[in-house]
Amino acid sequence: MQPTVSADTVLEFWFGNPTDPDYGTYRKAWFTKDAEFDSQIRQRFLLAVEAAAEGDYDQWQSTAISSVALLLLLDQFPRNIYRGDPRSFSADEKALSVAQGLVDSGAHKRLIPAQRFFVYVPFEHSEAMENQNRCVALMEALNHEFPNLEKGLANGLDYAVRHRDVIERFGRFPHRNAVLGRVGTPEELEFLQHPGSRF
Repeated sequence: MQPTVSADTVLEFWFGNPTDPDYGTYRKAWFTKDAEFDSQIRQRFLLAVEAAAEGDYDQWQSTAISSVALLLLLDQFPRNIYRGDPRSFSADEKALSVAQGLVDSGAHKRLIPAQRFFVYVPFEHSEAMENQNRCVALMEALNHEFPNLEKGLANGLDYAVRHRDVIERFGRFPHRNAVLGRVGTPEELEFLQHPGSRF
């Protein structure tokens, strides 16, 4: 049985300790398919991910920084824990709602760039065009506000544009079709043959 986790535990696992010299810097592990890293997240946070999806950590929305921890449990960690499984996306709507609250209130601007990046990612994970457009605008604003943003985070804008272009073209992410039991169109199947089509 995993113990109940704190928001600080989640944040430190993902971003490091605020006293560390590399606190909040880009980490390759965030976007690399790594069975060992996935297993580490599963062992430490599976029960917390399940509890967050059920609303047990909704009180973390009381502050901007703990809201980021909740977003990680709802949006990012499921993609590691349930890789290749429909449950990867099961809390996306809840994550999007938390992200919208942070952006609409302006609270996201009190966060460091890496944390803001992960507030914007739920918009990128949405299959709704308006959320894709909003993600691109948010990533553009982040790059403009921090012109010296490290490359790994600055590249978020490029990925946001690429995600938006896929939704504009297909109305959904073709690379999710097999996982979600959706039938791909001939155009989608052809698209998936190209490198980079699965993000």
